[in-house]
Amino acid sequence: MSITRSYGDRTVFIKLAIALALTTTVLGIAAALVWAWPKFFPPTPLELGYAAYARRDWREALHYGVEAVKLNPDQIESVRLLARASARLHRDESAQGLYQKIKPEEMKAEDYYLVGSGLMRQGNVQIARVVLNESLKKDPNYPESLAAIARIHAIGKIDIYQGIEIAQKLAKIPGWESRGDVIAAILLAEKGEARAVIEAVRRALKSDPTGQEFATFSLDSQAKPSEELSVYGLRKLVARSLLQLGEGNAAKIELEAVINEFKDRDHREAYWLLSRAELQRGDAKAAKEALDRAEGARAIVDPTVFEPAPYAGAQSCSECHKNIYHSQQEVSRHGKTFHLVNEIKDKIGLPSKPVVDPHNPRIVHQMELKGDSVELTTRDDERGKALHAITRYALGSGDKGLTFVGYDDRGKSRELRLSRYADIGGWDRTSGQTSKPENHDDYVGKPLGNDDLHRCLGCHTTNERSILKDQGIERYDHAIGCERCHGPAGNHLKSVALEFPDPAIGRPKIASAERRVMLCAQCHAPGGVVEPEGFDPAKPRYVRFQAATLMKSRCYTESDGKFDCMTCHNPHRDAQTNSFFYESKCLTCHSNQNSKTESTRDHDRSAPAKSCPVDAKQGCVKCHMPVVKTDMLHSPFTDHYIRVRKDDSASTDTTER
Repeated sequence: MSITRSYGDRTVFIKLAIALALTTTVLGIAAALVWAWPKFFPPTPLELGYAAYARRDWREALHYGVEAVKLNPDQIESVRLLARASARLHRDESAQGLYQKIKPEEMKAEDYYLVGSGLMRQGNVQIARVVLNESLKKDPNYPESLAAIARIHAIGKIDIYQGIEIAQKLAKIPGWESRGDVIAAILLAEKGEARAVIEAVRRALKSDPTGQEFATFSLDSQAKPSEELSVYGLRKLVARSLLQLGEGNAAKIELEAVINEFKDRDHREAYWLLSRAELQRGDAKAAKEALDRAEGARAIVDPTVFEPAPYAGAQSCSECHKNIYHSQQEVSRHGKTFHLVNEIKDKIGLPSKPVVDPHNPRIVHQMELKGDSVELTTRDDERGKALHAITRYALGSGDKGLTFVGYDDRGKSRELRLSRYADIGGWDRTSGQTSKPENHDDYVGKPLGNDDLHRCLGCHTTNERSILKDQGIERYDHAIGCERCHGPAGNHLKSVALEFPDPAIGRPKIASAERRVMLCAQCHAPGGVVEPEGFDPAKPRYVRFQAATLMKSRCYTESDGKFDCMTCHNPHRDAQTNSFFYESKCLTCHSNQNSKTESTRDHDRSAPAKSCPVDAKQGCVKCHMPVVKTDMLHSPFTDHYIRVRKDDSASTDTTER
């Protein structure tokens, strides 16, 4: 037994020795290969370049990219390496030239991102957005493209809810959480979503307490640093959001912590916010001390800046501003531009019989009362399929017409196909909708995305979020209420009650002419953008955007800041319809008269302009601001692009303002 065991042990030992020898031999050969390989098989410039690129050493990657292209100019990966390295070094023209050598189907998500980011730096933001969307077609979760598109939304303040969705998607990608949350917070703040702003900022600061990740993630198209994206800026944003919720105590705690932690900063804005926190707390003395320390704060230079405060509703203004409240809310068209359909269902004047679609005789529309709602049923004689939409909102004062917004069977919001027009006393296609929709279901109405819906209601109500969520006292306003232009009045009411020297409310009356026009432009410019891409103030499609076209008029550009919308219009009342009223305004400048204007400015107007060589006393409006037809059906508008006209498109009717 012992002999067998001894023999077995020896056998195992021999096997182990052989295995060890073989392993040693293999390792030796491997080590020799590792030592010899670079000498006999050196890495190519392409391999070295991509290795450097992976290390984010863009300059070394560029060097090897040049070498790789020299060796093989037709190799796509060599061109791609050189293009990527060039783009990362912001050599955008070179990168874009190189990318032209790569076919679209060979482009990758990163390549489209780099082209798009270069276009952004060059100021071609709209084209950049198209290119970046191509990147997401290649990879829907490519983080750099998501981040860049979110930045575009934040820079341009356009399609904000779409930007929020993209930023929130970015926040779910490992390593990008804080950047996604920060961009979402900035965009949410634009829409007044205070609670969501606070949550997003706190998530961002939890995952990146020092702000190292998002501090360099600029909102500027030229990638410049921004205080808005610093820890300091975000903490102030939290405080501002708390004030919007009326949580003055919590805002005070946040602001005092910020002031103490960031001792080297300019705290004027923080002290201005602190004065509002003290107002909400009811401490007038502390509010005054904070306001004194905020002297010259950027936040209070512009009187049109909205207060960080809760809404109070237009009715709260009536006690002190009874006449203005009555005029604006009960009489003016501003107070009649929005209706809940269930409140006016008996006054709409529904068609008594089905209406044949104006552009497709097979399509028939029927509008009828169904309980508290108005239902639109659209039928196609050939398809036999009925489409339905329940109307919820009516937009317009009725002076020109009413357009309806509702929801289809799937809950999708739609602008209904038919509108009611005053000049024909009946129904026609809603302006802006195509005569033949691409999607057959759109015959019931044009689909509205989240941003579209908010834009529609945003220009017809005090606060569209309160309407859509059915919460907030401002939802009881008659369409556009006081706080749409003056901002939330919660702080103002506190100020009045405490006899505080600062009224704590937006005051367009004392703002500059530019800021006043820009305030009007939020609704009286295309998409709220004063000069969108391709804008031509002489085109009929832009006539109804009075603020945008006015700013192109010499009356505005050469007035030295003393001419604006309120020179002729009182926003608390309906516009005058008498042309002589407006001509008196014209003659204030274009004669030796110096009468005061409706804007009730305290300072004198600029020197009188030249008198009209055709008729120095009358006829100004008919020639220079005629009523013209626009691309809106049944809706002529006064042309506010004041100029010497070279066409005969003017209407003889001068009663439309």
